[in-house]
Amino acid sequence: YYSKVNISNFQEYVFRYHDALHAQFIDDNVFPPIAAPGLKPAEVSARINWTEHFLEGLTKLRASTDGKVEAFSWRGLVRLEDILMYSARSPDFFKKLAESGCGLLAFGVEHGDAEVRKSLKLGSASVPTNSDICELIRNLHDVGIYTKAYFMLGGAHDSEELANKTIEFALNSGVDLAYFAIFKNFRTLRTQGRTVPDGSLRFSQFAFNLEEMILTPAGDA
Repeated sequence: YYSKVNISNFQEYVFRYHDALHAQFIDDNVFPPIAAPGLKPAEVSARINWTEHFLEGLTKLRASTDGKVEAFSWRGLVRLEDILMYSARSPDFFKKLAESGCGLLAFGVEHGDAEVRKSLKLGSASVPTNSDICELIRNLHDVGIYTKAYFMLGGAHDSEELANKTIEFALNSGVDLAYFAIFKNFRTLRTQGRTVPDGSLRFSQFAFNLEEMILTPAGDA
């Protein structure tokens, strides 16, 4: 899964065809997870070494652009708990991220209430507090890295009051971009044979006929 990264081959390909590259690493976690419960110390150390090798390679790649460090940058998604543990294990981790060309990190906050967040992240050994998250955002900003946070509204765990708390936290946390997903358990409604009550979201509301919307003049709609 996290095999050795041959940055030199990557470098040769990138700058053979591109004068500049702004890359997005597509994965649910650009770094190997180290905050998951049950990991042995040797496994954690190996994953930290992988990440250090990865960042060092990207830093060298960035330095090879004839002095134009802006010719290479990257963005990626990382689990909130992992990025906090990486920074705890390596005091200069944020600096290394910036030197490697990281321009933006995205992570899932899920909810603005710490207790609800704990219930949503059952597989995590520890769940960050709101203060932890705000401090993380400040630390990333201090080295010039933008942040994107994912939040979820709705579901059995939520209420109007708690949803407003999530929105308020997103606005006050300092995050540069907040992404809100609206929870709707269509699968449960379908498998249990329940009818969707009036006022609820229906799947048809998301199934827009984009072709018709684009091709039909506004006056004919």
